[in-house]
Amino acid sequence: MTNAGFTGIEQYRDVESLNFYTESIARGMEPSAALEILQHSSRDNARTPMQWTPGPNAGFTEGVPWIGIGPRSEEINVERDRASAKSIFRYYRQLIRLRHELPVVATGDFLLLHANHPALFAFRRSLGEMKLGVLGNLSGRELTIPEDLQQGELILSNYGTGRQTTTLGPWEARVMDISGQP
Repeated sequence: MTNAGFTGIEQYRDVESLNFYTESIARGMEPSAALEILQHSSRDNARTPMQWTPGPNAGFTEGVPWIGIGPRSEEINVERDRASAKSIFRYYRQLIRLRHELPVVATGDFLLLHANHPALFAFRRSLGEMKLGVLGNLSGRELTIPEDLQQGELILSNYGTGRQTTTLGPWEARVMDISGQP
């Protein structure tokens, strides 16, 4: 789901957001500037009703929801996601399957790698002979994978299993079998 996309302060319900707006206007900030900040930072962005279907009120209720429905509910909703071959739903099912099939995921030793990298989240899980490397690009830009992390067999990626390159796409995450690596 995307942020709420509210265009007026009357659409917000979060006390922190309402106080920020009031205080910012009192200090001389333009209302449009305060609203722009809230469009990115308000907790209400995570509080809009779950978008179940493309129907009225996103299938959340037959009544009036306590806060507005997200602006893209007709295209971003559970019904549509579950019907997609590359859905978030299916990806999470694969992650859950991996956790059940490979004990190393839940109980393996954890070692953080490249801790100071500004965009890469990387770690290794190991249990007995099994080792997994997990790489995540926490940015909207392509990222070159450090050379010491470029080995292994791709098990799962949110970009699909056909992609195994020396770069991570924006927001890409990979799980690699690195059992043969030192």
